[in-house]
This record gives sequence, structure tokens and C-alpha cells, in this order.
Amino acid sequence: MPREGVTIYDLLISCPGDVTGYLQLIKEAVDNFNKLYGSLNNIQVSIKHWSTDSFPESGDKPQELLNKQIVRECDAAVAIFWTRFGTATDNYGSGTEEEIEEILSADKQVFMYFLEAPIIPSNIDLKQYEKVQEFKERYKDRGIFFIVKDESDFQRLFTNHLSLYFLKLISEKETYQNENIKPFLTIRDKKTLSDENILPKQFSLLESKFINEKQSKINEYIDELNSTVISEEAGILEDKGKMLTMPSKENANVDFLYQIADSVAISDKFKYTINDFAKENQIKLHENFWYLGNLMKHKLQVQIPFGNSGPSYIGSDKEKKRFSKLNKLYREIISYKEYIEYFIHR
Repeated sequence: MPREGVTIYDLLISCPGDVTGYLQLIKEAVDNFNKLYGSLNNIQVSIKHWSTDSFPESGDKPQELLNKQIVRECDAAVAIFWTRFGTATDNYGSGTEEEIEEILSADKQVFMYFLEAPIIPSNIDLKQYEKVQEFKERYKDRGIFFIVKDESDFQRLFTNHLSLYFLKLISEKETYQNENIKPFLTIRDKKTLSDENILPKQFSLLESKFINEKQSKINEYIDELNSTVISEEAGILEDKGKMLTMPSKENANVDFLYQIADSVAISDKFKYTINDFAKENQIKLHENFWYLGNLMKHKLQVQIPFGNSGPSYIGSDKEKKRFSKLNKLYREIISYKEYIEYFIHR
């Protein structure tokens, strides 16, 4: 059934060829946004990309034709850079750069991300990589880009940025409509025979399905962590068992291990964020909630050109999984609080 009065926002995807794998993540984020907010607010974000939305045409340079067909008609753009900058156009260092400048010059939104993920050095075109770094340097003081480490990091950030930006547009649109219409209801009290004018109660995004689902997800993480704690006694017994059965040569290896690795500790900021959420929602954390057993982290990370291998941990699978789940819980709470803060001040 057709929907009347639907506002469609066109989102341009602009990126060089080495990050095409991220296109699916962008599509998923947009699809999720449309499902959560589209029907409720009569809006839709529509993705535009040269590979699917351009058509053969003559009479101008290729990039200028794309600008006319797609770029200038879009309301916002998302751009990702990794090691490649792209092919130069007549006016700019690459088609992606030209598209970004077209959008910015029209005072429209650009979501820009630079990927800092490990890559095999032999796969790098140094000239292209240098152009990416020069481009990032030019934009560092304009505050319009973010650094991402991997697909998960990008998906989290872009989903948040997309939602916050378009929800702001929805809010501004609703405010404008409310100021022009200003409907009100009159309630008559039968006992006092007085009239009271009240404004209709607006839908609160704090009570939306989206917020409730995010809170439920956090609660599930906490329940899982509460039910899978590591016993401190088990950790002590494990250490004693190793010391009793380990030959002297292995004891020397253990001493060396403590020279190159540190015990993993949860930061106070990390604990405060999770404890604060638990307190606000009347959730009790297990007394061993923060215990990570004998988990250790290498003091030095393996450095490779154009990135690093990330932190390396030493411990049992259970210890590593618990630390990973605690990190996921922390990120979910941070994301949840960002939305709450935005909705309160919208």
C-alpha cells in the first residue's frame, strides 16, 4: 500500500576500490535505520552509488556527469578511506575527493572515516597511501572524520552517526510542524466547571522500541556475565597446580612471561560506566563480576607497516571470552547513553 507524505533522503556512498567490502555494512546500517524510524516518521534514507544509479551519457567529463546525475542531488554522503585515494579528475586528486567537496560546498552532511587496519605491505601502493594521509591531514582541523579500526568499529560508529544526524532532522521537522499547527485539547472538569488547555503528549523517543531493545541487549549481556563468572578459588588452584607440576625449565619460561606481559586489569572508568548502568536499572552484579582469572596482555604489540596486530592476550579461552564480553557490554552502554543524552536534549 503506497505511503503518502514520505520524505526520502538520498545518501551517497563514495569510496575508493579497496574498501568496497564496507558497502554492505553501510547498506545494513541504512536498512536498520529505515526499519526502526522510517515507518514511524514517514522518512526513508535511500542509498546512491555510481555502480547502480548512474547511466551512460555524453557531453561532459565522466566525473562531471556523475556529479549532475547523482552527487548534487544527494542530501548527504558517506566516505571511507584506507590505502587507496582513487583516480584523479580534472579538478581534484580523486573522484571521491571531488564528490566530498561537492557535498560540503552545498552545506550538506558528510560522514567520513579513515580505516587503520593491518594490511600486507606488498599490497600497498605507496603513492596512493601518501595521498590518503595528505588528505586526512588537510581535514584534521575541520572535525568531520573519524578513525576506525575494523568492520565492527565502523559499523558501530556509522550506525550511531547516521541515527543521530537524521533523528535531528526529524526533530527539527516535527518542531516546525508543531509551531505552525499548535493543536490543543480542552478538558472540562465537571466538578469545577473550569477549562484547562493542554498540549497533546508527544511520542517520546526515550520510550521507543529502539531504546528498549538496546537496553534489553545490555541486560542480556549482564545476565550472561553474571552466570559465567570465574571463581577466584579456581584461579588460585590452577596457579598452584602449575607451580607443583611445572619443571624448572618451564618455571624459567613463566618468569620470562611475567617480564613480557602484564595482568589484565579493568579500568575505573570502565567499572564506573557499567556499575552506574546497573545501579540505575537495579541490577546486582556478581561479587566476582570483574575477576578475569590469570589473563595477561603482552607489553609490546607487534608493529607492522600501516598498522599493528592489535593487543595479544595470554590466558584460557574462558578468560579471553569474558574479557571480550565485558568490552562489548561497555561499548553497548556507551552507545545507549549517547542516544539517551541526545533524545533528552532534542
